[in-house]
Amino acid sequence: MFTHPVLFCVSVIDCLLNQTPLGGRAQYHLGQTMVFLNQRLCDEHLALHDSTIFVVASLIIFSTFMGDYTTAMVHMKGLGQMVTLRGGLENFRHNARLYTKLSR
Repeated sequence: MFTHPVLFCVSVIDCLLNQTPLGGRAQYHLGQTMVFLNQRLCDEHLALHDSTIFVVASLIIFSTFMGDYTTAMVHMKGLGQMVTLRGGLENFRHNARLYTKLSR
């Protein structure tokens, strides 16, 4: 389920460490990550699942690292709506890693 989001993150880190623009591999995994998110957001049971929210939060971080603040803000707005629909930040206390990420 997380294959492409994880591979996208690894590709971004590789590009950052080598100080190169996002290559074809990263672009491919980003596209597949967007397909993954779209499928999850269209499913009422999965749209607000921890894993969906975690992927969106990760996209914010990597967009920021790449200097794409416009995209980061779009993801941030969506993430804020997702957290609100879940009943607020306190409803994530069961998942310490995600709760910490969202708190920051």
